[in-house]
Amino acid sequence: MTIPNMITLFRLALLPFFLVAVVLYIPEREFLRYFAFSLCIIAIVTDLTDGYIARKFKMSSELGARLDPMADKLAVNLSLVFLASNTSFEYNVPLWFPPLVVFRDSVIVVGTYLISKKLSHVKVIPRPLGKLTSFCLSIYIGLVTLQIKNLIQILLFLCTILVLFSLLDYLIIGIKFALNYSRAPYGK
Repeated sequence: MTIPNMITLFRLALLPFFLVAVVLYIPEREFLRYFAFSLCIIAIVTDLTDGYIARKFKMSSELGARLDPMADKLAVNLSLVFLASNTSFEYNVPLWFPPLVVFRDSVIVVGTYLISKKLSHVKVIPRPLGKLTSFCLSIYIGLVTLQIKNLIQILLFLCTILVLFSLLDYLIIGIKFALNYSRAPYGK
């Protein structure tokens, strides 16, 4: 197992602690917000670190190519759902937002699966807009735990736009791939 994969697994291991801190948070337990925020920062830093190490030291692996995006999607989606469900956060995640993010990620995962299964095995290459969206969602989650009202509202707007545009970007790429594949003689 490569070092980047171990870092990704460490990031996944932090997730239950973050979720428990979010669930148990009430204003009388203010320290839980800061604990959750600290875990969020560690998750962001380790996410950036594992990718950097994998590229810099040529430690990319097939497991890492699947594990890292899965860890990101799992962490972001669960964090948003848990934050939205705890009304003790004065400025929490609106209830409409987690389903939007889950829908986007589901379309990406199911679309990739269908193209791989029905047409051709595809190597998933993260799109720059998708990376930016994931990063902004992680920052948004951290800001919600800190309860910084003005930045939360601005980032929610930005994240919503990015989620919609990245969904459209992935759809266009998937549809183009499927159309090009189907037009090629005997597939590619």
